[in-house]
Amino acid sequence: MNNPLNEFRPESLCLLKETQEDYWRYARKGPRDFSVYTEKSSIYETPTKEKFREATDVLVRWTDGLLYLANIIQVEDEYSRCAVKFEDGSQFWALYKDIYKGPPPEGEIACTVCDSGSSQPPDEIVICDKCSVGYHQLCHIPKIDSSVLKPEVSWSCRKCIFASTAKKGGASRKGT
Repeated sequence: MNNPLNEFRPESLCLLKETQEDYWRYARKGPRDFSVYTEKSSIYETPTKEKFREATDVLVRWTDGLLYLANIIQVEDEYSRCAVKFEDGSQFWALYKDIYKGPPPEGEIACTVCDSGSSQPPDEIVICDKCSVGYHQLCHIPKIDSSVLKPEVSWSCRKCIFASTAKKGGASRKGT
């Protein structure tokens, strides 16, 4: 019988770069675990059909780094983007990575990455002090240290940190 690991090509997987280390760790255990990570609907993919729907109110990160309320008017899974309409009537395309769903209907806090509401040590949900979006300690990249769980410690998510350090006008390149 052919060993599936001999035929494996990393570029054929639909895995995020950060999860490839996890793949190799589990792939060494044998073909039974291998099949879990080679399927296109792996545990690392977010089902976009469930994630964004038309006529849903969302928060969209704009070029100034701030979040604005918008309504989804069209979803394009092929390009991982949504057409959104802001409160002022303007319409633009926004990438999935810049769109945040509102809180769950029950009002519970949920992780924006995995959509789970469970918050138990060592993987508790931490709320960003700037955008009020929740992340599990292990879902956020980089992982969130347990020291930020104290109420007196402020914490900002990766997107807010990048938005606060971005320079007005964006990056510029002097060419030859």
